[in-house]
Order: sequence, then structure tokens, then C-alpha cells
Amino acid sequence: MKLMKIKTVTLGLVAMIAMVSCNKEYETETLAGHNLSGEWFVQTYFGGTAPSNLVLGYEKILTSNTAAANGSQIWVDDLGHIWPFKVKVSANASSNTFSGTNENIAQAPDSTFVYETTIIDGRIFPGGGRSATGVKVDSIYFKATFNEDPGNEYIMAGHYRTGFIEDEL
Repeated sequence: MKLMKIKTVTLGLVAMIAMVSCNKEYETETLAGHNLSGEWFVQTYFGGTAPSNLVLGYEKILTSNTAAANGSQIWVDDLGHIWPFKVKVSANASSNTFSGTNENIAQAPDSTFVYETTIIDGRIFPGGGRSATGVKVDSIYFKATFNEDPGNEYIMAGHYRTGFIEDEL
């Protein structure tokens, strides 16, 4: 009798564990253009990417989806660290590219002057960079011109921010 009770309780526990452990597996959803979005550490160059042309060391910038979330446009925002600029540009998520000219909404509105930023040859290179600690990450490269500084082209190049304290610049 006692042995039967132990078998019944054991069988009941096994059945409960089996039922609880049968969780539904969920698929991760991603937005179109997610591969172009992220936080980046970039250096700013003027006149080429040789070390002698470096004008500003590593600063954090942000690329993100627009509200449309369809992968055809992204925001490029320097978070006020470089120029400042925040501009919406055309994107091609399948080729990891972005470029375009648009109003720079990070600049204070001026009734007599419209600030525009042009992003040229923007590209994300999957696995093409290294963080400060040597972790393989994506890299970013683009050129930028600003209509309030005509004729000058700046190059911004860097790598994906890992979020680890050791990699913060």
C-alpha cells in the first residue's frame, strides 16, 4: 500500500513536470532594416582617413529605424557630439547601405536658413570591425557634408558599440 502511494505521487510529479516543461517556443521578430540600426563609436576625418587627417576622436552616434519601420529610411544622429546633426536618409537594408540629403533637425530652426546634411556612401560592414577589447563587431563608414560648411566633406568611420564597460570609449 505504501509502495503504491509512493509510485502514484512520483508518477503525478513526473506528469506535472512534463506538463510545465512543455513551453511554446517563440520566434524572434525583427523590423526591416534592423541590421542598419545601432549605437556606434566613430572617428571623424577631414581629407581622408589617414591618422594625420583625424579631427575628432571616438564619439557615439546612433542609427535607427524611422516610424515607418520598413527598411527604406533610417535616422543618423550624432547625439550632439560631432556637428550636431540628426537626419533621415534613404536606406537599403539588403545591401547595408544608406545615403541622402535632408533637413538637419538637430540644429535650431532659423527662419532665414534651412540646415541640411548630406550623407554619402553610407555602409555597414557586418563583422568588419573590432571593439576596444578586440571583439569582432560590425563597422560603419559614411561621408557627411553640411550646407553651412559648403565644400567640406567629413568622413566618419568606426565600429558597433558592444555595451560592455570594457569597450566604452
